[in-house]
Amino acid sequence: MNQASADAARPARSPRAAPAGLFNLAIIAVGAICLLVTYADAIDRMLVRWGADEYNHAYMIPFVAFYLFWLRAKDLDSLDPVGSWLGVGCLGVGLALQVLGALSAVFEISQYGLIISIWGVAVAAAGLRGVT
Repeated sequence: MNQASADAARPARSPRAAPAGLFNLAIIAVGAICLLVTYADAIDRMLVRWGADEYNHAYMIPFVAFYLFWLRAKDLDSLDPVGSWLGVGCLGVGLALQVLGALSAVFEISQYGLIISIWGVAVAAAGLRGVT
């Protein structure tokens, strides 16, 4: 089969249709910004705690996590990311923990809510298969 017939056999794609990966990336970006605004107090308390001598290694954790993500980035190209409503449920649980932590002034509860909410946004955008 030559190149012309192979191109003709492919379905025409609308020039306005955005790739699914770009849409999922936009969901993650908007979710991350919303999480930063919602959990600003919990993040501030976390950064203060990381300044203590016994927790000062914690500043490296986001960089190590990004490096591990970068190592597996090529595997993500083969996945067809399909969002999951389970992620929205996780996000709801995380936000409920944020409210509970803010009302009780126990910031550790809000920090756990942040971790659960991050997972919720990732699962909502990429599905369980995309997260694992």
